[in-house]
Amino acid sequence: SAAYTESVRRVPVVRRKVEEVLERAGFSPNSHDGRDLLQILETYPRDEMFQTSVEELEPIVTSVLYLQ
Repeated sequence: SAAYTESVRRVPVVRRKVEEVLERAGFSPNSHDGRDLLQILETYPRDEMFQTSVEELEPIVTSVLYLQ
């Protein structure tokens, strides 16, 4: 399915989550941290992304960002 292979920025449900995660984290998608966070989200398991709320997803991916 395209939802599993497309960029997170091209799948409507996922795109909205990604935008909200970036907003909650306080990052512009064009900033260094924003681009790094987008890369983490691109590689995040899609099944989990579909099932995880933004409230749960944001602290997970920002923690990964700060571990790098």
